[in-house]
Amino acid sequence: MQDAIRIYIFYELNTSQFRETLINEFRSAGHQRTIEFIDWNCFGAPPEADGDLYIYDASIISYLADNGYIRELADIVDASELFPWLRNTIKHKKKNYAFPYIVCCDTIICRQEDDLGIENIFSLPEPISAPLASTIAHYYYNIRCNRQNDDGPMEDQKWLQMKTDLELLVKKIGGKDKLKTAKLSNGFGIEEFNNKEVKYYVGFAETLQFLVPDHYIIRKAHFTDSSADNIRLMYVNVISLGSNVNADRLLDCMDIIEMMTTSDFEYMLCCPDGKPNYLLPANMKSYDKLIKADALYSQLYDIAADERNFTFRTKNYYETVANIKNELLRMLL
Repeated sequence: MQDAIRIYIFYELNTSQFRETLINEFRSAGHQRTIEFIDWNCFGAPPEADGDLYIYDASIISYLADNGYIRELADIVDASELFPWLRNTIKHKKKNYAFPYIVCCDTIICRQEDDLGIENIFSLPEPISAPLASTIAHYYYNIRCNRQNDDGPMEDQKWLQMKTDLELLVKKIGGKDKLKTAKLSNGFGIEEFNNKEVKYYVGFAETLQFLVPDHYIIRKAHFTDSSADNIRLMYVNVISLGSNVNADRLLDCMDIIEMMTTSDFEYMLCCPDGKPNYLLPANMKSYDKLIKADALYSQLYDIAADERNFTFRTKNYYETVANIKNELLRMLL
């Protein structure tokens, strides 16, 4: 009996729909080997080193590559259908260690009649609706990265600006009292937006599947008041080949990587049973069919295709995250 392929996968990506789609495609290609999916919180701690494949958020590519978990990928997987910015910003030390298949980003969603062409959340004219308790650290990532990127103030001034940004963000969403009582759910705030209690919702594009049907405008959200300097940070889901994969499983693993990055596979992930979930494929060709399923995907294509986009990455991820959490706690006290 052939050994199973061991895939460490970020637990939020390990849905039954994903597993079924991948296994069905694997079997359709003539493979008999079983696949073992191992849940892993890629944001919390490194995985074990016995994985054949790793599926995770691209923010930790540098850590996994530098610490020997993943190996450089050969150029046998076609990257020509990827958005160009992905091909350029996904590399580590100018080498390919991961292949992207899904992109996520913060968006501002509003009804067509309320659109003011604004991408900066601090410029929105009234309180906004957004997930709070579960994603406040995520918003702070954006603030921190952009404030560290501008060329103006000294470091202590940047710190004060980050604190001001975060306080203003919390105020716009409803204040610290609301933060304390917010549900630990990415769905927090959807009901008040659906009820038209607020005009603007800030959240991932996939929130669209939970909104009542309407004519929506979707824009990439920015998190500092210096819009010209904003980095368009995009969270990218990737797959990598483990450094310790055995030779007899290598070709099967490479086939899985190739399957997951085709336009057909990514379409199936983004539109299961013909129902869009508004994830953003990394493969440009997936959007033709998705736009036919829902015209909103033409707006999502424009966001995903923007050449200013950049894959969210950081060195020494786990140490950096600990520091950011400490900073964030100090700011919110």
